[in-house]
Amino acid sequence: LVDVLRAFNDQWPDVSLRLHTEALGAVPQLVHDGICDLGIGGPIEDEAMARGLERRAIDSVQMVPVAGASHPLTRAPRPIPSARLAGHVQIVLSERGPKAGTVDRGVLSPRTWRVADLETKQLLLVTGFGWGNMPEHRVGADLAAQRLIRLDPEAWSPEDHRIGMYAIFRRDAPPGPAGRWLLDHLRESRSAPQERPTTST
Repeated sequence: LVDVLRAFNDQWPDVSLRLHTEALGAVPQLVHDGICDLGIGGPIEDEAMARGLERRAIDSVQMVPVAGASHPLTRAPRPIPSARLAGHVQIVLSERGPKAGTVDRGVLSPRTWRVADLETKQLLLVTGFGWGNMPEHRVGADLAAQRLIRLDPEAWSPEDHRIGMYAIFRRDAPPGPAGRWLLDHLRESRSAPQERPTTST
């Protein structure tokens, strides 16, 4: 995203950009309400909202269930039964504000702590409190350094952990020239080679 935005600035130096960072259903809501012209997010849960939005596939994100190295689940026999996972707090990403109502995905424990951003979730997981799903690219260094350990829930297959990512805009307000340029380059960027995270000692 940063590389695409840098190229956008070079191509459209007179166009100002306001970047919002939100999670889950807050992304399509900002586009639906006309606050943002273009959004990047996962699947749209609200069917009524989805009917007014155009969606373009741009990439997918691999999610991994993890826990901190000191967490009891890291020593559990594999695969881990759902009943055992249910005995531990699951850290779940949720929306901010009064409209927070996205359907839970991948929640296997009745004991949940909810956070509004991935940074807080990652911090709780690394320190050994709770378990949860994280984007693989975000926790690659923690997995390599064994600060986080990958879990193997019995209820999930690897296919359950890949989430489609989409660019979205309102059907009645399609992007102009700069927006179309950004949309095209977001779609092209998915095929670009990505550097693997590295760690040093």
